[in-house]
Amino acid sequence: MFRFLDVEDYSCPAYDLDDIKQEATVRGAFVRKMVDRLSICEVEEDKRIVQQSIIYGLRALDGREI
Repeated sequence: MFRFLDVEDYSCPAYDLDDIKQEATVRGAFVRKMVDRLSICEVEEDKRIVQQSIIYGLRALDGREI
């Protein structure tokens, strides 16, 4: 019944945190601070929250939908 199909790609490539950490930008500073915070997390739930925060923060800094 369909004569055409409109496909929209909402995926985004994975972030390379090691590369971003080297940037002398707000993004680089954000990732450095968040990775430091991630390294001191002892509870898995806290690690998950920080990891999601990194993704949300980078998407916001890139002007993408969160």
